[in-house]
Amino acid sequence: MARTSETGSISVIAIVVGALQIFGGGYGLLVMSEFAKDVASLPLLGLVVIAVITVLFLNSIIAGAQLLRRKASGIVLSIINQVLQLVHIQSAALAFSFTSGAYVGMTIKSNGFAFNVNALVSSASMSVPGTAESITAISVNLLALVILIWLIKRRVARRRNVETEV
Repeated sequence: MARTSETGSISVIAIVVGALQIFGGGYGLLVMSEFAKDVASLPLLGLVVIAVITVLFLNSIIAGAQLLRRKASGIVLSIINQVLQLVHIQSAALAFSFTSGAYVGMTIKSNGFAFNVNALVSSASMSVPGTAESITAISVNLLALVILIWLIKRRVARRRNVETEV
């Protein structure tokens, strides 16, 4: 079930996280390519947003691939990837949301609380400024939080030179 390399086997969790990041990034790039078709009609800010989101999805793919290859950079890039997915913000002045792979989260809105589950979904949005009608909300991707904790534990273990599965 686990692949063996020169330094040992790769854990099932690492395989799932790596595959999720690769799939999420690939799917996100596919969706972004649809927006990029109308690039000539986009304002400069729109082009910048597309470029930033494209880089985020590319990072997700690279992070997943490096994690599956048991590279230290895979853990670092995956930590960055998960941190970017951890908090989603929406207000009248600013909005940022990035998911590459899956989202299981909680949302606190100005008008209440919600629990959301979106399996295998990649999405991204950024806007400045928003409209006055925007609902202020903060969401936390609980799946990204769990993955982030696992990645940090792996990173600490590697830094202590303890042999552990990645």
